[in-house]
Amino acid sequence: MKNTVLLYILLFLTPCSFIWAQKERNNIVGDENSFLINQITIRNDKAMLQDQKQVYVTQIGDDNILMSNLSNSTSSDVNYMQIGNHNNIDILTKSQESNQTIDQIGDQNKYSNYNYNSTKVENINIIQKGNNQNIDVFGQNSMSQDLKITIIGSDKSLIIRNYN
Repeated sequence: MKNTVLLYILLFLTPCSFIWAQKERNNIVGDENSFLINQITIRNDKAMLQDQKQVYVTQIGDDNILMSNLSNSTSSDVNYMQIGNHNNIDILTKSQESNQTIDQIGDQNKYSNYNYNSTKVENINIIQKGNNQNIDVFGQNSMSQDLKITIIGSDKSLIIRNYN
């Protein structure tokens, strides 16, 4: 009889302790999320006062990669869109003002831009529609300052070398 009473007591109290523990955990997580949201808001407000840098990223699909390093940039308006699977954008530039729009629609597209020389303004508009396209841009000069490339189809490659 004692064992039965103990069993009933344990069965009754055990779910109550789990419910209480879950409630406390959710309150802690909620407080952490509120803190993080406040920190992000503060950082965004400071960024708006200092520089005008805007980056928009849209990725729909699997295994899309975006690596963008816009060093020396005091002003930027950058839009990256990857719709498809296994697309790759790799950018390393040193320009004071960078305006980029890169759209990859399809699978296994790659865009690389490496500019190690400091330039004033960089305006790039790239559209890749299709599969297995590869665009490599090295350097920048006056001819490529307002670069616009549209590639439609599959299995296409373009290499641009810009040197003064």
